Amino acid sequence: MSTVAYITRDMAGTTQHGNFSEGTPASLDASHSKDISLNLRPADVESYSRQGNNLHIILANGQELVLENYYSFGTGGSKNLFLSQEGEFMEVVLEDKSGGMLFATYEPLDLAGKWSAYDDMVFLDVDRIEPVVAPLAAPLFGGLGAAGAAAGVAGAAAIVGGGGGGGASHTC
Repeated sequence: MSTVAYITRDMAGTTQHGNFSEGTPASLDASHSKDISLNLRPADVESYSRQGNNLHIILANGQELVLENYYSFGTGGSKNLFLSQEGEFMEVVLEDKSGGMLFATYEPLDLAGKWSAYDDMVFLDVDRIEPVVAPLAAPLFGGLGAAGAAAGVAGAAAIVGGGGGGGASHTC
């Protein structure tokens, strides 16, 4: 089983990054969180259920994630759950069914604009490439270190991905 990364944001706007512990069930105290983003795709989730104040998420690989106190609102009001992977960002809307089982719908959120309140909640997955490339690329970016290397990796990915289609086609 692999660990699942998360980002939480409280009412003051402070974000916290972390990973669920390996094993099942793995839990996260969501008492003070307003927004929770999990580094998952909808296809990674098998089911959602409410058990008391906790939200249980069963993954397709059998791992169970528990968001403790997800349904205890306190002064913060309701919470928002998001799934994000490789720059895609979706809000999870849960509808209560009988017996605590929840029906999930996924609403993609367009973050293509200049700024969004959810920018800090998106997993771009660049950090998975950066630790390997940073030591090799640092001299190329004038000692800017990991930040420069990460920017270089993002730029290189855009170039390799065909970001600037010239429209010309050549055949030999």
